[in-house]
Amino acid sequence: MEIKINKEIRTYRETLFFGLSVRQFVCSVLAVGVAVALYFALSQVLDRETVSWVCIVRAAPVAAAGFFQYNGLTLSNFVGVAEIRGHHGRQACLESGKLL
Repeated sequence: MEIKINKEIRTYRETLFFGLSVRQFVCSVLAVGVAVALYFALSQVLDRETVSWVCIVRAAPVAAAGFFQYNGLTLSNFVGVAEIRGHHGRQACLESGKLL
């Protein structure tokens, strides 16, 4: 019997559907929902090509939020770290002993 285990256990990701993590799946579903809602809301007001571009531009960031990862930080964690640095500057990070 052979059981595959990742060499680095911290990189393990559980998948839900189609090889996507829960975060990626939820953001993908939300992006589709945003695109559909915008299409139906704007299809009577604008022409089809303009509506399609608006749907893409508004839904893409929602979808990308699920896949964004920088140094192991998800988008919500990354924005939180950036906000801390923006408000308190680098000095606060150095005083706490954590160099982010």
